[in-house]
This record gives sequence, C-alpha cells and structure tokens, in this order.
Amino acid sequence: MLTLASTNNPTDDISSRTVLKQANATTGSITATNIVSGTANATYEAKTIQLNPGFRADNGTVFRAQVGGCN
Repeated sequence: MLTLASTNNPTDDISSRTVLKQANATTGSITATNIVSGTANATYEAKTIQLNPGFRADNGTVFRAQVGGCN
C-alpha cells in the first residue's frame, strides 16, 4: 500500500463515481487539493489526511476521511 498519496486539481477531480483512495494506515499520508462534486462518493483512508487550499467537497456529495488504523 502507498505511503504517500496526493490528489490534484483538475487531474484527480471526482464528479460522478465512487472512489476509494488509500495510503498505509500506519505510516501513510494523503494530501488533497482536488474537487469532489456532482454525485461523487469519495473515501480517503490513511494515517493522516491533509486537505489543502483548493480542496472542495460540494453540497450533495459524499466525502469521508478515515484516519489512523483503517483496514
């Protein structure tokens, strides 16, 4: 499993699908600057998750950030 993962705008924007982004639950990190919109359902799992300027989850989307000890 990845130790470091990132999502970038516009490359990793999510608008209409279900996405699971995972990094190692013990040492992994996700850094996000993407947009979650429309009917998207996004789950990010890692030891740490950093939502940087540019990250946005629009009204009506499903966004979950699960940190530490994720299986």
